[in-house]
Amino acid sequence: MVNFVAGLAALLSFIALVLTAVGLSTNHWIDVDSPRSTSDLAARLNPVVTNAELDNLRVNYDVSHYGLWVGCHLERNFGGEVSCAYIGASCYSDVCWIRNRRDKTCLDRRVRLLTNCAAYQATRALICIGTMVLIVGSSLLFVATCVLSRNLSLLGGLHTFFAGVCLMTAFAVFYAREYSGPGVDGFASLGWSFILVIAGWPIAIVASLLGCASSTAQGKGGSSAYGSASDY
Repeated sequence: MVNFVAGLAALLSFIALVLTAVGLSTNHWIDVDSPRSTSDLAARLNPVVTNAELDNLRVNYDVSHYGLWVGCHLERNFGGEVSCAYIGASCYSDVCWIRNRRDKTCLDRRVRLLTNCAAYQATRALICIGTMVLIVGSSLLFVATCVLSRNLSLLGGLHTFFAGVCLMTAFAVFYAREYSGPGVDGFASLGWSFILVIAGWPIAIVASLLGCASSTAQGKGGSSAYGSASDY
């Protein structure tokens, strides 16, 4: 039974890691809903930007969707093409459009849909820290399952718990300061990438509790199949 709990903790921590890693690396944290994007609030928070860097060319675009690293912008006057660009430390994005496979026009402009750049950058930091710690915690839990180590189970559980807290905090900061707080939820929806992160942190915390519980059970078991606690 103890071995089953330890194995379940390792499996859940791995699932949480996969969900978080996919959510971290993909670009659908916020999706702008096209039918509702013409509201007054949308016009203020996600205005249509005009790029006139090339002669006789006007490109009008606004944010279509964005993630933790890249924002994608929808062209409004040339057939609805999408251009994605990295979002920098100050929440500026150098959005480029290519014409005739040679003419390129770029515009480095603040992404207005990111209403709180500090919260956005804090989310980045918390997610990265949480993911790295979760990698360590998941690895420890898997090794603990293989070698039947009480101390490794406890250490893996603690690492996974800390990772879960980091991911939970990142979720709360982003949701409150970038989505519901400024009113973005009035014309945009949570994307599947962010939903994966939302699913990941509770699973990580459950895995951490199971890891710590299996460590305690191993300690109480004394000289069971796990061996004496003093052996580890």
